[in-house]
Amino acid sequence: MIDILLDTILPNDNIKNILSKIFNLDCDEIFVCHIDELSEIIIDDSIQCLCATFGVDGDARKMLQIYRIKVDVNPVFLEKIKEVSEEYNISLFIPYGDFDDYYKISKGDTIQNVKLNECKSDDSCYYFY
Repeated sequence: MIDILLDTILPNDNIKNILSKIFNLDCDEIFVCHIDELSEIIIDDSIQCLCATFGVDGDARKMLQIYRIKVDVNPVFLEKIKEVSEEYNISLFIPYGDFDDYYKISKGDTIQNVKLNECKSDDSCYYFY
């Protein structure tokens, strides 16, 4: 599992397209829902990527909790994230290393190393420095 934070609220169809590009999956292999719906649905075995979403505050606006797919945060993965950032004009925060280490990937910018500001952040609010 990996949590990906977006700085923009996007509809589930856009999130599905983004995940399709990042993980090289067909859209019909991806299921996106709000986290509150997770306990109410049955996920077919053909689903390779399950994404539960919810809104957050702070520097990020949307949390994507990605399940059922192994994620290796490596240069190839980060390049795919960069392409998505460019195409959708969004910033994404990708965790790596220790608890508070993230990559911030934004359109037109280099990949930045940022840290979660633990004093200002909690389970529904994320600030970085």
